[in-house]
Amino acid sequence: MFVVNIINSIIGKPGNIGYRFSYVQKEQIEKKIDYVTIARGNVLKHTKSIFSLGIFSLIPRGLHYLRRNYFKHLNTRKADMLLFEFFFVLLLPYIYFKSRTHSEKVAYVIEISPFIVKTLKKMGFRIVLDIPIAPNNYVKKAIDNYQTQELVYHSYLDERERLCFKLSDLVLVPSDFVYKEVVELTNKDKVEVIPFGSVQKPFRNTAAKLGKKHGLDFVFAGNVSSRKGVNFLLDAWNSPEFLNDTLHLCGNVTKEIKSKVATLELGNIVFPGFINTQEYFEKCDVYVFPSLMEGSSKSVYEAMANSLPCIVTYQSGSVIEHEVDGLIINAFNTDELKNAMLQIKKMDLAEISKNAYVKSESYTWEKYIKQVMKALTHE
Repeated sequence: MFVVNIINSIIGKPGNIGYRFSYVQKEQIEKKIDYVTIARGNVLKHTKSIFSLGIFSLIPRGLHYLRRNYFKHLNTRKADMLLFEFFFVLLLPYIYFKSRTHSEKVAYVIEISPFIVKTLKKMGFRIVLDIPIAPNNYVKKAIDNYQTQELVYHSYLDERERLCFKLSDLVLVPSDFVYKEVVELTNKDKVEVIPFGSVQKPFRNTAAKLGKKHGLDFVFAGNVSSRKGVNFLLDAWNSPEFLNDTLHLCGNVTKEIKSKVATLELGNIVFPGFINTQEYFEKCDVYVFPSLMEGSSKSVYEAMANSLPCIVTYQSGSVIEHEVDGLIINAFNTDELKNAMLQIKKMDLAEISKNAYVKSESYTWEKYIKQVMKALTHE
């Protein structure tokens, strides 16, 4: 079998789609599968048959920075994808050369590119499309339903997604939330849910620590931005009922969020910047993730593996079970978020912390790898 991996991300870099793909790449190497990988970047020590944009990867990174911090409606994805497709064309002769002697050829595509999918399909590849986040069709519905300005709909991306779904032989999605959105656009029989995983840690008994505290440490990790629902989180936090608690907002903070924090004059918020979640989560009590749309946030899996109960939106695509290992709320709703944070303060945190940890044991990277490899090998 020959596999061509198409991933417009940096392989092995935490916080990128390429981080979870790195587990699949390592498995392909270990199983001695013949492959070629085309990626935006690569931080793995192994570089054989992995081709990346190198210094040219700074172009999409720079554009993404401008969009996140200054021009929310800037469609950087179009330029990003065109550059990546050009790089793919340059490597086509090599892909043809490497795959010509194989009867079974699979393309594992983690990018919405009808051009790449069509080209590989014509070359005889079975297409396995990986969708890391809810499609633009959901964005359009959310804007219509909530009149929100936090999300931006791109018809260009919507059209590309629909065409890729149509052309693909198998579509992998990370959560029931994304599954529901994708099956509105394609045959449900070719859509499969494969949840993400996390690195397991020893169980952390939080009962003793919680008994000595007068307030709770709530923590969020990710891009501290409006799309992650942080605007709603700050509005919920702006209440005297949380004066004894602390909110940790970990990650890159956008200009918009900095401005809002200053306007509301909120004092009990910590901004530690980029953190090692495995270490930082140990000092916290509750994970809160009010994202407006995800695929399935890896940070939620990490929080559960660190014995943290979680407050999440349905749109975060998590595996949380309501009132068992956390609380599930609807996105775009400040009151629901505030009430959930107040509710969890009254719950048996030691018990739901344990439940969260036990649940996380069913979602490991080892299990994720097996499921993805099974999809690729068509077993």
